[in-house]
Amino acid sequence: MLIHVVANDTDADTGLVGRRLAERHPGAAFRTLLREDVMAWPSERPDLLLLLGSAWSVHWPRLAREVGAECDLIRRTHAEGVPILGICYGAQITARALGGDAIPATWPEIGWCPVEATPETDAPVAGDWFQWHVDTFTLPPGARLLASNAAGPQAYRTGRTFATQFHPEVTTETVARWAHDAGDDTPARLGTSAERLVSDARRHEVGNAAAAARLVDWFCDTVATAAG
Repeated sequence: MLIHVVANDTDADTGLVGRRLAERHPGAAFRTLLREDVMAWPSERPDLLLLLGSAWSVHWPRLAREVGAECDLIRRTHAEGVPILGICYGAQITARALGGDAIPATWPEIGWCPVEATPETDAPVAGDWFQWHVDTFTLPPGARLLASNAAGPQAYRTGRTFATQFHPEVTTETVARWAHDAGDDTPARLGTSAERLVSDARRHEVGNAAAAARLVDWFCDTVATAAG
């Protein structure tokens, strides 16, 4: 199985999501496609496309070339029926690619935040999930909302494409790295601190690993295998 991972060069760790995908598909090959080097992206078709988060914003004009290339990849992959899993920025750019939009959030989120599932969904999306975003998205036409909270939509599905605003992949090490890279400004501006983020991540570590595994299992069993 070939899994293409679209990520930035400083943050290409698939974390708990990649770990569970590897457990589900022993021998799977993960190939990273760097957003900073779209001209080097392979033309081969993967068996699954995983879109990670980013410190970028989809709506930044200076990223028009990179955003356009990723949107083209998403549209082509979605049309071919290849399963797509988008996380945070990955959810936002997938929304843009498929006819919705990515916009600045009225209420940015950082830290562990509650998410509510829509009544009709069987996706295991309800609960406390790690968030780090200052943008949000509007749903693509025909997409089904699976979860939301006060900050906006949190998960959606359209065909074999599934995306979450929250970060199921994070480990304590992930959170520590992001908090360190952000310095004191972003956590403090959003009402927390690097120390608190890492402490909370450690406290959620076991539960989040189990929740991430359930979510990946649901994606593999329900979304990735859906009729085209």
